[in-house]
Amino acid sequence: MNRRVLFLQLLLTLFILAFVESNALKVCLLLPLWWFSFGRLSRNEAMVFAIVNAVFVASDIAAIRNGFFQFAQPDLWTLPCFEFFMWGFYLLHAHRFLQVKYPDSLDLTVVLLAVAFSALFGVISDRHILLFSTSGIFLLGFVFYHEKEDGLFSFYMMLLAIAFESVGIGRGLWSYANGDILWASAQFIVMWGAAGLFLRRIVGPWLAQPGPRTGYVYQAEHLPVHGELAGTWQEAQELRARGLYSEAWCRYQSAETASLEKVLPLNYPFYVEAAEMATLRGYARKGIGLYRKALKLAATPSERADVYLRLCRLYRIMIRMENARYELREAFNTLDMEYPRASMGASLRSLFSFIRSFAGTRHAPAAKDELLRLEVSVALYEEAGLSAYYYGEYVPLIQCTLLPRALVHQISPSIQMIDWLGGCGCVLSLLGLRKAADALLVRAERMSERLKQPYAKAKALVWRALTQDYEGDPVASARSFSRLLTEFQADLRPHDIRLAATTLSVNLMLRGQMAESSRAVESMFVGAAALSSTIFSCTRTFIDWYRIPALSFLGLDDELHEVIKNSKAIFSSLDVEKWLITQFLGGLLIYYYTQEDPPLEEIEICLKRFEALRLTPRTTQREACYYWVARAYILVELFHAGRIPERRARRALSDLRQTPAHPSLRAHHLLLKAKVERYRSRDARLPADLSIALALAEKYNNDWVKFEVYALQSPERALELARRKGWKNRERWLERRSS
Repeated sequence: MNRRVLFLQLLLTLFILAFVESNALKVCLLLPLWWFSFGRLSRNEAMVFAIVNAVFVASDIAAIRNGFFQFAQPDLWTLPCFEFFMWGFYLLHAHRFLQVKYPDSLDLTVVLLAVAFSALFGVISDRHILLFSTSGIFLLGFVFYHEKEDGLFSFYMMLLAIAFESVGIGRGLWSYANGDILWASAQFIVMWGAAGLFLRRIVGPWLAQPGPRTGYVYQAEHLPVHGELAGTWQEAQELRARGLYSEAWCRYQSAETASLEKVLPLNYPFYVEAAEMATLRGYARKGIGLYRKALKLAATPSERADVYLRLCRLYRIMIRMENARYELREAFNTLDMEYPRASMGASLRSLFSFIRSFAGTRHAPAAKDELLRLEVSVALYEEAGLSAYYYGEYVPLIQCTLLPRALVHQISPSIQMIDWLGGCGCVLSLLGLRKAADALLVRAERMSERLKQPYAKAKALVWRALTQDYEGDPVASARSFSRLLTEFQADLRPHDIRLAATTLSVNLMLRGQMAESSRAVESMFVGAAALSSTIFSCTRTFIDWYRIPALSFLGLDDELHEVIKNSKAIFSSLDVEKWLITQFLGGLLIYYYTQEDPPLEEIEICLKRFEALRLTPRTTQREACYYWVARAYILVELFHAGRIPERRARRALSDLRQTPAHPSLRAHHLLLKAKVERYRSRDARLPADLSIALALAEKYNNDWVKFEVYALQSPERALELARRKGWKNRERWLERRSS
């Protein structure tokens, strides 16, 4: 908002308070002034305005009864009627004028400080003790909260204090006890400064929610495509329908080039279709540019939000989650929806929305744009849930399962309903509620049969495969993902293919199916719906990170060294993508583990790089937990070689034990625990944990653990397994060990 308007608003407010005699007339003038100068308030701003006014009215009444100050012409409950609205105005004015960033969530400490601060005005009557006490809490607040924005908000509120207190005291609107203006000035500066600090921290998370979009003018309808270009566009659509993507893309390019050269108009549907085709061909940057052009021609907020959603998914395929989140927030902002976040208020609102959705079923939307809005809204919650899962933000993840219920039931049966049922099933499986999760997945599968759409069946299978892995059945999950990438690959969207292929790759790698794991990654680049390697940032280097463990075992050293060299060149640009860094570091540790002489210095650098992420075994994304497996393996071997103390190996085992319950992870933990006991005691007898690890390995076809057990029990069997699986590095390791 224009600060000149807000400054004029402030001056007019001071003028009305100072020179309008009637309190009622002041209210009649102030409210319209604020209404027009603020413009449209978001739902959160209106809520904050009401709550802050209510809180400070109660605080003012307590302070007046304690003799701290008094109003000259009270109307109700010792207050003039304009005072019932003033503190809400102070806060909104500072919020709009300063435009500072706010904390993402509410901290309990600031609530306790604010309650203690306000309570002092109702219980302490001595003005000297009151000043020292409130000043102490105010300074203590800055000990806990000292961001630049905290100081700025507090200082601006102090400036407002000087302005409004000067008018109020100078015009006789209110007065302080004993007429000591010096003590009163010090006290009200402390009070307003503390109010600025505490209000920014307490109501800031609500004000941080994006408000309604202003300033964007939508087209009444889509512009027509010029007749000269319409024929080329129609040819492109026909070629695309026949699966001739390369020829179709040439037609789209021809139409766009002719449009630029001859200044002929294209429209929103054309640019969306062209962007989709660019994505399918692997031209990610070109696709982004075409989507940006589509944004300018969107006829409704729903269409604009749909483009932001497509951009979000495209960035997710490119493994740029920070960019994906930005586009996702823009989509929520466009539809004036609250972005899920880890705060008490957002959680309560999502729970209330979920409960309210059971009150009755709304009518299905009749208008096309209303249907699009519902579909996009549900898809946004799905993307927000995936984003929250990647970053380990489980409170927003739960909100994303609660909020869409009322929406999906208006468009059921639909693919959106299948996505919601499947997503809820995954969340319930993460919480250990298997029966409830299975019931939702069965509903999704039955709905996919009724829809008779290949993509609907594919989406139901995606959620089933994910849930099977979360519930501890990696064999069934791998079977489902493999079926998905063979039977349904032509029906999947690019973001679905990437999710399925990478998840399957990690599943197989943890169970020692190294060649199969590498082929799962390669499946993204072959088949009817293949992704081009150019769709990923820095070509396909990020995706090749998933192949590092497999290449290490298989002994494909030339290819492996090329991947690692390319990875290190771009590694420093990913500081915000913790989940992705974890996967790379885990693969790198497995590579070091398979080397003849593991480089201790490089390993220490790798471990310290991970420590900088401040992730724990419980906060690490499940698909990246193989980092803790790799860390434990390498440290146990270094302990066996006498290069590190035993306590570091045991700490690594303890951390691995804290990862999510999963048979693949548990088998590795029990095996390594047995190896440490044997290395420590030098006893030829094998610990009991080894038999449990072998039983798990046989049940879930975990060849990696089988190999390690055989290496301790029967090296001949281990060598035979390594040769059968093509693990050249492990084969060489056994041969060196036997010689």
